Amino acid sequence: MPITVTLRDVLESDLEIFCQHQLDPEAALLANFPSRDRERFFTHWPPKILATPETFKRTILADGQVASDVLCWSMNEHGHLGYWVGRDFRGRGIGTAAVRAAVELIPHRPLRAEAYHTNPASLRVLAKCGFQVIGNEDSLIIHELAAPPA
Repeated sequence: MPITVTLRDVLESDLEIFCQHQLDPEAALLANFPSRDRERFFTHWPPKILATPETFKRTILADGQVASDVLCWSMNEHGHLGYWVGRDFRGRGIGTAAVRAAVELIPHRPLRAEAYHTNPASLRVLAKCGFQVIGNEDSLIIHELAAPPA
């Protein structure tokens, strides 16, 4: 049976789940992004992400369960897309569905995203969603989506 993936506004109650997802050492290794302890996470997310109206932020729901988040922020004159999928939700197309839904809602182009060569699942998600490789810095592969949503 297919999984229903939807995006909704982030609720403060989602943050505890997001925090637990980013504390997963395997996920931090795949993303090549250091986990923040609980205190640092909560001093970052509410004042810097939730309180910034320009930042696109959505909770990813998979069959109604919080699977994690997708964000877009401005960086170096580009929209920059980032997403996280909790361990229990990986490998089932949830990331691809969430990124597809997000790029339909985000008008900013070009839209960039990055993934490390050590994270083939994320590289596949970006390719399936129409992102093209535009560069490589060390082991970081930079992708760009230039066309607006159809």
